[in-house]
This record gives sequence, structure tokens and C-alpha cells, in this order.
Amino acid sequence: MPRAVPPPPFCRKHRNRIGRALPAWRPYEAWAFSPEGLSDTYLTEDHARLHVGTTDEKGLPVVVGIQRIRDCLRVPHGVVRLVGLSGVGKTRLVQALFDSRVGEESLDPTLAIYTDMADEPDPQPTGMALDLIATRARAILVIDNCPPDLHQRLSERCRAPESTLSVITIEYDIQDDQAEGTDVFRLEPSSAELIRQLIRRRYKDISQIDAQTIADFSGGNARVALTLANTLEKDETLAGLSHQDLFRRLFHQRQTPDESLLRAAQACTLVYSFEGEAISGAQAELPKLGAIVGMKAQELFGRVAELKRRDLLQRRSVWRAVLPQAIANRLAAMALQNFPIAEIEAALDTERLMRSFSRRLGYLHDSDEAVRLVESWLAPDGKLGDPAALNDLGEAMFSNVAPVSPRATLEALERAADAPGGLSFAEYEFGTNKTAHLLRSLAYDPGLFDRSVSLLVKLAEAESRDGNRQEIASIFESLFHIYLSGTQAPIEQRARLIENLLRSNDAGRRDLGVIGLRALLKAGQFHSSYSFAFGAQPRNFGYWPASREEIEHWYASVIRMLEPLAVSDHPVAERVRLPPTFASYGWRVSTIIWSGSAMPSAPSSIGKRVGSAFARRSATAPSSCPKRAGRGSPCWNDRFVPRP
Repeated sequence: MPRAVPPPPFCRKHRNRIGRALPAWRPYEAWAFSPEGLSDTYLTEDHARLHVGTTDEKGLPVVVGIQRIRDCLRVPHGVVRLVGLSGVGKTRLVQALFDSRVGEESLDPTLAIYTDMADEPDPQPTGMALDLIATRARAILVIDNCPPDLHQRLSERCRAPESTLSVITIEYDIQDDQAEGTDVFRLEPSSAELIRQLIRRRYKDISQIDAQTIADFSGGNARVALTLANTLEKDETLAGLSHQDLFRRLFHQRQTPDESLLRAAQACTLVYSFEGEAISGAQAELPKLGAIVGMKAQELFGRVAELKRRDLLQRRSVWRAVLPQAIANRLAAMALQNFPIAEIEAALDTERLMRSFSRRLGYLHDSDEAVRLVESWLAPDGKLGDPAALNDLGEAMFSNVAPVSPRATLEALERAADAPGGLSFAEYEFGTNKTAHLLRSLAYDPGLFDRSVSLLVKLAEAESRDGNRQEIASIFESLFHIYLSGTQAPIEQRARLIENLLRSNDAGRRDLGVIGLRALLKAGQFHSSYSFAFGAQPRNFGYWPASREEIEHWYASVIRMLEPLAVSDHPVAERVRLPPTFASYGWRVSTIIWSGSAMPSAPSSIGKRVGSAFARRSATAPSSCPKRAGRGSPCWNDRFVPRP
């Protein structure tokens, strides 16, 4: 059993030097509250919950991921960012990094210095880091609820040549952009079975049935599960309760049901975050939120404090946010049902509140009221109906609400593309074409794929006239890979679209067709830097072949599409018939052709021509490909699997 350790030597020295304690700074202890303290055993499972970076779909079991994080932090200059939704167990995982009972070669607990930014530490983490470096003290800083800008500054301090530090920061809000030199790990919710075990261990009087009910309702969120379990009295059961009943029980906990508190929470969750201290003045937001539910600012201030006491709200400086998001989104959906939409829009009349409201709406695609509101905004006469006329606030709102109604979003973009000026509104921000990235997200649905790609093609043509379309072409190309494409469009649909581009009379479109063809034939070294999240829409990394047969079908479909084009006299025929179109993929695709599944029957077909070209290349295949008996034996090794 791990024992409590004294504060690191620097902490004692620093405390003595300034003559007082270090507010909110803590040595290694039970940072994630548990009645058992450090003796509490960390529950693990084989379920892959920890993902490296933004493109790791398969993920790692937590124990394996813990070893990876330990390796990053074991020596100075290591910087780790652990992200994930509120309540999934991020702080508890970081605590386990220093627990010798978990995995092998745990981190030295005497090096750990922890703070939670919500506790307003003194000194601030950057000051603590500078003091540690100045005294040449070796330490591992753990910063909970760390915003991105603070992480950036700490990363720079930690990676300085003179640094003696490693740092791991924890954040509930997943960001796509991370500081240079940072290893990012993303923690997903637990399995229902692990949550059930946690409930049974922490609350021994709860029955198996009730533990399973709580686990199923929690969605893998440990905080939600423990809070709900804590509402059960001895000999009480949850059997037969609806999800709405369970939610109300979770919200009210063991307190007398308080409808005014519920109304206050609904108002607060209409925005992603809000200023929670000022009750008057031009920047005060409590009066505006209170007006929606008929509550004065002073009263709402007290209700917000009660939400914090019930662990349903987090604080960062003057800002407040109801968390976890699973609770906040449900409350916001209730608010849209219970209060007039017109009054909500009238109250949220500042740029910051409008932006925050649109961000909350982006997570409510399951709410009929949210969908109707967003579709009214995206209608031709709506406030977001003309993307070409939007200012910075409008563009941000447009991007935020796009996941609520992908169809209406695409229709608005199509109207803009057909209007005078076309896609000239699709401007770059910090070198990134926001419209192209949005179209990539819209293309996830096979029903919207062709239309989304058609707009990408128009966007690429517009950029080509300006002499720069590299980023658009890269996004276009990514949609045609067998792995990490970000779309569920089947190979037949993708191949048909590429064939149409290849047969185009426009040279620029034929160029895009060749780019797409190369992407379809790519057979290794897959990676992606694009985001796959889209609000709260259920998304993954796109089509992912589950068997050799599916992989063979993919490439066979491409070869069959190419055959009539390659033997024609079309201007693009020579480009699709021989290298360099295929040169990058050579021996790996050739194995599919020679296996017989993709070889067309006609002796004069592209199968013979391309097969011969591939056969010549396969004679010099990389030595890492294990040799098999027989000319047609395909080489299937781990190089064929993408490595994000």
C-alpha cells in the first residue's frame, strides 16, 4: 500500500523562505478524492481508453498508456497534456503514475507537486516553475484544470535547456492545437463493467442490479456514477426508474428537490461558460441569464454557489461552467423546451454570450428545439443564412452550430457558392481554410459526401486561380484514403467521384482526380492531422476495413474503375496507366492484383499492364516484407496497417 510522502524538499524550503504555507500546492496524496485515500486501488481494464494524439483510433489499455506517460515524464523536459471530458478519471489516472502498485517503474512520488487552477494557487504555476529551475530542484509539476495558454507557457519553461522539470497538465476541454513538444493523451470514458466494479467497491450495500443501472446511465463517467450512487439510501433501489427520473435524482442528490435550483442550472447551461461574479454593470452576465428564468442576479449568484457545492459546476477565475457536459447538455436541452426561444435570444445579446450560446447548441443535435432554432438561423433569410456576409462573430457561430444540422449547413454553403462572388468568402485564418475543414466534416455522411466534395473541388478551383490550393488539395486527398479518411462513404461512391474527375474536360479537375486516385491506392504510412470531432455527433475515424477481404475489395474496386479509362484515348489515360501514378504504392498493391481478386479477366486489360509494372517493382520490394511461396502470394504484414 502506498504511504503518504512528505512534501518535496523544494516545497519545504520555499515554504520556510517565504514564511508561510503554499496555498493550493500539494505533495503526492489522494488528489482525486477517495474515502480510502492513497490505499485506494486503481481499477484497470483491458478496454482501450487512452489515445495518443488526435488520430489514434485503436487506443491503448490504461496500464500501457500509463507506462507511456511515465516514460515521457521520467526525465527533465518532458511535457504531457492529458485531455478528456470532465468526470472520466483524468486526475485519478495521473495519481496512478506515482503508484508503485500500477504497472512497472512508477514515478518517484517525492517529485510530485500538484495544484488545481480552480483553487487559485500562490505562487502561480509559471512562478513555481521558475523558482524550481532557479534552485535546480528536480520536480514533476501536475497542473489540474490547466487552460491552453498556461500550458503553452509551462511547456516553454519546461523545455528550456536549464530546466530540471517535467510537467503534466490536465484539461477537460479538448483542444486540437497543442504546444510544440507536447505529448497529448486523450482519456475516454470507462466501460460499463469498470464503472459497475467501482460502484460495488465504493458502495457495498448497493445491489448488483442497481450498480448496473447506474453504470449504464453514467455513460462511462465515473463522477456521474458516484454522485448518483451516493443518492441511494440503504435498502433503496433504482429499479424501474426512467432516465429522466435518474437525472433528477442525480441533480437533486440527497437534498430536497429544488425547482429554483433546477431553473437556475438550465439558464446557466444555455451557454458553454459564463461570468459568475459580477451582478451589475455592462459586462455582468448573471442578470441576463437570470432574466431568462425570472430570477434576479443576486438570487442566481446564490444558486450558482449551490451548484458548486454539489460538484456540478467548475470555476476558473471569474468564469463558471456546469460540468460534466453530459449533465450540462441535458439541462440546456430542457431549457430550450421550458423557456421561449425568443426570450433566450433576446437575453443573450452580447457577442460573448452569443458565441457561447452557439457553442452549447453545437452539442445538442439530439434536441428538436435546438435543431429547429439552428435551421432557422441557417435558412436563406436567417441570421447565418448567408455565409459570405458573416462577420467574425457570425463565422464562429456558423462553425459552432454546423454539427446540429449538417444538411442545413451544407445547403447554406451551396447557396453561397452559387451566388455572385462564389466561394470568395472562404478566407484563410492563420493559414487554415475554415470552410474546407468544415466541408471535410460534412463529408462524413455518405448522403452528403458527393455534395461536400463538389464544393471542395470548387474551392480548390478558386484557390488555383490565386496560385495557391495546396491545403485544399490536401484536405480533398485525405477523404480518399482507406484509413483515417473521416468519411463513411463506401469505396464505390468514392471511386465513382474520382472517375468523373479523371474524365473531366477541365485539366484542373483531372489533376484533382489524379490526386484522389493516388489516395485511393495508398497502402501504407497513414497519418492525419485533421480533427475528427464534430460537436456531439457520434463520429469515428471513418471507414476502417475489418478484414483482408475488405482491403482486397477496396483496391479491386479501384482497379476495375481504372481499366476502361486506362485503355482509352482519353487525355488522362497515360497518367493512370503506368507509374508515377502507382509508383508510390508499388509492391503492396501488386500483391492484391496477383492474388487474383483484383485481376480483370481480359488479357489486354489494365490488370495485365499494371500487374506487369507492379511485378517489376515487387522484385525490389522492401526487405521487411516476408517472402512467401508462390508468385501470387500476397504480403500482409504490419506495414499494411496505418500508423497514425
